[in-house]
Amino acid sequence: MNFDSVIAFGGSTVGGLELGPVKGSTYHELAFPQLVADYFKVPCYNYSWPGASNDRTSRLLPEKVLAHPNSLVLISWVDFSRSEFFYPHCDSVVPADPSGYIQLYINLSEFLPKGSSHFVTETNDFFYKNIFWDPNHHNNYRHYNSLLQAQLICKKFSNCYIQIFELPNIILEYNINQRIILENIDFDHVLKFSLQNHSYTVEGWNYGYGNLYDWSRFNQFPIGKYHVLHESHRALADLIIDHIKNENTTGRR
Repeated sequence: MNFDSVIAFGGSTVGGLELGPVKGSTYHELAFPQLVADYFKVPCYNYSWPGASNDRTSRLLPEKVLAHPNSLVLISWVDFSRSEFFYPHCDSVVPADPSGYIQLYINLSEFLPKGSSHFVTETNDFFYKNIFWDPNHHNNYRHYNSLLQAQLICKKFSNCYIQIFELPNIILEYNINQRIILENIDFDHVLKFSLQNHSYTVEGWNYGYGNLYDWSRFNQFPIGKYHVLHESHRALADLIIDHIKNENTTGRR
């Protein structure tokens, strides 16, 4: 547990959307990465972005891990239907992230108010119709690849890391040729969401490691319009802290 900071990656859930403000706190200050950092009395650098794709996490991870050596890295994976592309001149309705990338996802239209630019809506429609539904172009087995790439980066350049499945069906057993990659993923560094009296045979349960949202529903934690709320963030922070303590006790890195 000798890390100098916590760095976190993911989408709006990691950023704590729908949590604040509470007594002047920002969303980030109430989200689980900050709660973990507060427990260990280290600073937190939250690199989440609303609607962020796993592509964005993979793009930022090497740079940020190197910028903050000796960190605890928290990576929250969302579904792989999301993607991104570089377009720094997009309108303010769906702004590019600080690096100039727009995040695309199939339900983007639910969040676009009237008056959104035709560029954004047409681009998302094109993504949905021509890329997302074409597994040969869209998936490219990124489910396994992303976990393994994050593992290799974090094991070399960070002090400790935890990969978190935020949603169902993050990793799918759909291509036997990728079995060699799956078998080399270190699941000691994947957070396991435990359900009492649950066999983990339900489709979408990520090889028995569960996911944040189903776990929150099972525990009857309140959920807002789109996101888990304070109780889920506090419970998730406790789960992460326990995982780290156990890792330290057993000597795993």
